[in-house]
Amino acid sequence: MNHRRFIFLDESAVNTAMTPTHGWAPVGERVVDSAPRNYGEQTSLIGALSFGRGLVATMTLTGAVDTLAFDAYLLRVLGPPLRKGDVVVLDNLNVHKASQVEAVAARCGTEVIWLPPYSPDFSPIEQCWSKIKTCLRAAKARTREELERALVQAIKLVTKSDIRGWFKHCGYRVASV
Repeated sequence: MNHRRFIFLDESAVNTAMTPTHGWAPVGERVVDSAPRNYGEQTSLIGALSFGRGLVATMTLTGAVDTLAFDAYLLRVLGPPLRKGDVVVLDNLNVHKASQVEAVAARCGTEVIWLPPYSPDFSPIEQCWSKIKTCLRAAKARTREELERALVQAIKLVTKSDIRGWFKHCGYRVASV
């Protein structure tokens, strides 16, 4: 099956207390930084990663992703950019299993593939979330509005080269340019 048809769908969570996990200081000196004690509300990200189209159909919401929110994402955000012949690839999260994903996919002329249990190594969007979270930690957004702005900037930093590398890292055969 051609990896260019795959659209990897996943969700992740961020908050307004994200700070860099590593720092630098001259030898003999300490790294000094601050981190909030209160994590604030969780913000969930839902997105789909395509080899040729990049990160498409992103959505944020306050709190955890439940079946109702995921179905709204499928119908209003993911459905429109899907093309006939696309293959939506999902992990086995209960929310995915209980959702309307099969019905939306059928309506759009796409198919659904479920990843094997506990296999994030096959999903390039996991590396995408990692890059985005690294950017968000560096931004140190402390309000929901700042977090949204930082997220828009972080998504713009996802390059075709990144996506190519993530697909290769996950074992998909990617022709070199």
